[in-house]
Amino acid sequence: MLNQLIQKNKILLVFFLFSSFCLSKDFIKSVNINVSNFENAGWWFDKNSYGVSKNNFVGEFHYKNIHPRINLYFETRIAKNFLSFSNSYVEILINKENRFKFGSYYREFSSYLNDNLSSGSMLISRNAEALRKAGFSGKIQFNQLNNISFEYGINHGVFNKTDVYIESPFLHEKFIYTNINILKSKIIIGLVHEAIWAGHVEGFGKQPSTFEDYFRIFRASHGSDNALISDQINALGNHLGVWDFAIINTSNQNVKIKLYYQHIFEDDSGFRFDNGYDGLWGIEIAKNDFNFLFEYIDTTNQSTQSEQNIEMDSYYNHDIYKHGWSINGYTLGNPFIDFQENNPIKVAHIGLSKKNKNYNYKFLLTRPVNYSNNFIYGLFINRKIKDFNLGISFANNFQNQSSSQVSFGYQF
Repeated sequence: MLNQLIQKNKILLVFFLFSSFCLSKDFIKSVNINVSNFENAGWWFDKNSYGVSKNNFVGEFHYKNIHPRINLYFETRIAKNFLSFSNSYVEILINKENRFKFGSYYREFSSYLNDNLSSGSMLISRNAEALRKAGFSGKIQFNQLNNISFEYGINHGVFNKTDVYIESPFLHEKFIYTNINILKSKIIIGLVHEAIWAGHVEGFGKQPSTFEDYFRIFRASHGSDNALISDQINALGNHLGVWDFAIINTSNQNVKIKLYYQHIFEDDSGFRFDNGYDGLWGIEIAKNDFNFLFEYIDTTNQSTQSEQNIEMDSYYNHDIYKHGWSINGYTLGNPFIDFQENNPIKVAHIGLSKKNKNYNYKFLLTRPVNYSNNFIYGLFINRKIKDFNLGISFANNFQNQSSSQVSFGYQF
């Protein structure tokens, strides 16, 4: 099985190894090994772990090669019957503010979100492997408006073939953000649009994939006469997005406070906030080397109060694209939202981290408010000894079964 995975990815592997010699000698490399007591599965060993369960033996290799115009990032993770090059990509700097990327990479929006402590972005978290994409992103700063800037990006990606996807569906992704610096605070307002389209889906046939169809996806418009009847009535493909809001207090260099809200939507009603306050609410307080984060996730409204909405919104599920908002069995967004069934949730989440000399501590505590009385936790302790990192971790699952993990790392 491992040989097949290597053969499948050998072109990408050879490319990155060759590029590492062609580019600058200024590089960073690290190796990590995680070994778990995996008789019982710890939730936080399996979630937000780049699409590989740490309830197994996991080896990780990280490589970064920095060049004035081209940056190379290479990561690989190896587990039982698993080989991933997720989050490996090439970044070409067009100028100071604009860049082109291709490879396998995560989101370029919601940069304020602390992925180390957060329960997970509503759209693209670290829960699954990164999708294969190519795209362009940048920033605009007007000389006349020093306190206002704009960030934007557009990506084209592809999902994996599966038993359901005879031909791989495509990903369309774009975002635009406004950043306003006022009253010693930074106000962020953004809009992100994601869509699954094209491909050959079992039971539904080959889906429209022409340039005309792409522009329909770009506008979130209805399908042409070649589309399924449901896509002619509604929008072509499967659409998902967020209105993204954040306020960051910048008045004190030692204490940073962030408030944020990711309002999720999957159609016009949610886009107009007819789905109430569904989404991710959060606050993070950072003081020196200590971080405290609290989040609340709510997806229970789903436009049920909207007069124009006959059915409940189904954020991560879809009738045609059966795998929904996922890849390889892992949700692309927040791991508490089911991509197979539409189960409305309310979740409270706390994240704490502390750096103390050569020690790093992280503690996660989560309670699904509306469907479980159990708390799930994850405790991660790491110590750095020169170039070595030693760690021990503990986590439980919804059945309150606990598991442990030890990790070894080296940076050279």
